[in-house]
Amino acid sequence: MPSAASSLVAPGLGKIASRVQHRPGGVHRSRSVAPAAVEYAYYASMLYAVAGVALGVVIPLFGVGLLALLAAICVARLGVRARKAYGPIAPALLCAVTSVAIQVQFHHESVMADYVRAFLTWIPALLVVQSLTFRPGFLSRFAWATFAIGLMVLPFGLTWSGGVDRLGLDSSVGLDNPNDLAAWFGFCAVFFIVRVVEARPRWTRLTAGIAALMSLYVVGLTVSRGKLLAVAMAAVIGLRRTLRRGFVPLLMLVIAVGVAYAFGMFDRIVASYVERGTTETGRLVVWPLALQRLLDSPWIGVGASDIGTRIAMTDHPVEPHNGLLHVGLASGILPLMFFLIYWFRAGMGALAGSRGRLPEAPYLAPLFVYAFLIMWIGNATFMFAWVIVTLAMGLRALGAGRRPSTAPVSRRARMVALRPC
Repeated sequence: MPSAASSLVAPGLGKIASRVQHRPGGVHRSRSVAPAAVEYAYYASMLYAVAGVALGVVIPLFGVGLLALLAAICVARLGVRARKAYGPIAPALLCAVTSVAIQVQFHHESVMADYVRAFLTWIPALLVVQSLTFRPGFLSRFAWATFAIGLMVLPFGLTWSGGVDRLGLDSSVGLDNPNDLAAWFGFCAVFFIVRVVEARPRWTRLTAGIAALMSLYVVGLTVSRGKLLAVAMAAVIGLRRTLRRGFVPLLMLVIAVGVAYAFGMFDRIVASYVERGTTETGRLVVWPLALQRLLDSPWIGVGASDIGTRIAMTDHPVEPHNGLLHVGLASGILPLMFFLIYWFRAGMGALAGSRGRLPEAPYLAPLFVYAFLIMWIGNATFMFAWVIVTLAMGLRALGAGRRPSTAPVSRRARMVALRPC
């Protein structure tokens, strides 16, 4: 059986990639991988979750039911190999199970409560995505699907007025909050910025550059400071090794942004950021208070219904706006421990994968950094589809990084493997 690297550099990769999978723990052949129908059904579930209500398609329990069905198909196809394939996401699964158990058993939350139901939906999503990462080109197709879904919901945009005008969406859309909309398009921006530098065909660079600019423009309109900073940091990390060979396309991207700025396209954005730059949102105030509440009740937390913390500057409880505090404060240190292991292992995989063992190598570290920063300033953002995919790719790279590589992965092999099927 050829190794992951040697199969990438073999002749006829475009034909071989559809039959040979690169994986940790013994999952090689196409019969062990989720079929294309599962992947596109997963994109349909993403669209339904984000825009189902807005589009007038409302079917009770359809979203979680579809995910559960897709997860069952993936597990059935893996058979006895499921344990090895899903081993990397065991900490995340344990985090979800223990969180639900603690909420129901100790805090008497209903299984239909928003917090509990979110974790129940997270479980099949983890299983499905972990299977899909073994499909060649999945990361590229997922990024384009995410971008397309984002564009589809933009017609439902409206202006949020809270001292500063911000782009948000109608309440019927899953990404109605400007911060969630910014995080969604921020992922697209990071991916396509790296794509501009990594891609060789001019047409690929052009389309990726346009998508990156459009994504950045949407992030700018949301006036989400943390998301814009996360995009900038992730982009710098993604371009750290490729600035020399990718100087010309990067220069063209900068020139395009400069021309857009000269024509006044970003005047409103800049003015809004200047106005909002000194506004205190409460995060820095609530974090130490929420941490103290966690330390006061470390074993089972305070319960999802009491996760809000009162601060002096508001007349209502404020949620932690931090993924770690969100999990720990609600359910205690056991789910938090599993949650930390999940992120740590994914981060290690992203760093290992960035050394070039996988065709997606240039994307892993910047996407992980972006996902981590968004998790750090959000509540349940780690359940977003793009975060699940980012961490799943890192965990896949962690397994692949343990296997000896017989040959380096060429840039051409990377682009062929990332090419959407």
